[in-house]
Amino acid sequence: MPIRDSLRRIVPRAALVASAWLFAASAAAAQVPPASEPDPAQMILHVLDYVAVDYPGAVKGGKVLDEGEYREQMEFVGQARALLGRAPSRTPEEAYAR
Repeated sequence: MPIRDSLRRIVPRAALVASAWLFAASAAAAQVPPASEPDPAQMILHVLDYVAVDYPGAVKGGKVLDEGEYREQMEFVGQARALLGRAPSRTPEEAYAR
């Protein structure tokens, strides 16, 4: 069971890192600026979704079970907060118009 739990944590992270590298490499190889910046709201949702999946493995009943995993989740939450600070403000009408 410990190997399965380790794989459950490693595989999503590896996929996330591989996706980021592929995205960066494809943009660099094309040497063309991206058509538009990624939507910060979508990035925030992605990061928070990732945290929501892994956080229960780090904390249970208010107690930290895995300090390293907990620190990693807090780093992701910090990234989401930073993205939120850079996100453009929109009226509810503008947000729903998409």
